[in-house]
Amino acid sequence: MIYYLPMHSPNKAKLDIDQFCKEAGYKSLTVGGGKNGLAKFLTKSLTTLAMLARLKRGDVVVLQYPLKKFYGPLCRVAHAKGARTITLVHDLGAFRRQKTHSRPGA
Repeated sequence: MIYYLPMHSPNKAKLDIDQFCKEAGYKSLTVGGGKNGLAKFLTKSLTTLAMLARLKRGDVVVLQYPLKKFYGPLCRVAHAKGARTITLVHDLGAFRRQKTHSRPGA
């Protein structure tokens, strides 16, 4: 199964990827849909936990970078379950500096 995490961002590139994934039949992993700070945090936390329940060996997860603090944990969860990750990088500078996420190996 191929999953993706919708970004719900005002950024056109991220919205285009969301639309492509949806049209291609990829399954969304997002749980909830928070609008404010606490609700967004809970949505991202529940999504990470949902990955533990849904992902199986051989699944693929499409992630868009930057994902703020949840990039590292999402990658670790996916890899621990035997799934592969595909990361689409929208900000190479942030990726090089690793300012917006905790390192997957840290």
